[in-house]
Amino acid sequence: MSPKSTYKIKENLKVKELSRGMSTKLMMAIALCHGAKTLILDEPTSGLDPAAREEFRDMIQAFMDEDEEHTVLFSTHITTDLEAIADFILFIQDGNKVFYGTKDDLLEEFRLIKADHKEFTKLDEATLIGVKQFDTRSEALIKTKYSDLLNDRFIVERPTIDSIVTFFNRGEYYE
Repeated sequence: MSPKSTYKIKENLKVKELSRGMSTKLMMAIALCHGAKTLILDEPTSGLDPAAREEFRDMIQAFMDEDEEHTVLFSTHITTDLEAIADFILFIQDGNKVFYGTKDDLLEEFRLIKADHKEFTKLDEATLIGVKQFDTRSEALIKTKYSDLLNDRFIVERPTIDSIVTFFNRGEYYE
């Protein structure tokens, strides 16, 4: 199948007239027509609407499913893309490696905890990664291994990649 029919790129437009989504599809088609085994992409879905992002992720997934030797490395701030298609994640903050491993291991490494302010005062601050305070309650991210230190007044949830990144950006992290 030709890239034109697969990606529905409008033939009658000049490249500069293409939308952001169409330009992204064109770049992907060009990369794939050379028989690339590895794609290195920088913020490939930035500026795309949700439907175009999903379509692009589907193209990436199809590329990956086509051949075990296909690899895609991409840098992104759009964590929903990672939730949808990433196998491995390298999380870098301020130039330092925070985590490298499978997406599932990242999600198992941390827990989002919620309780009223009084309960948080009983915790060792060194176990908390970023804290959000609201009028009556607080939330924080902790390593899963510290979950045993919590009493039954805490709500403990599996975080999203987005919440992990958000909490790391809110506070200190102690290994």
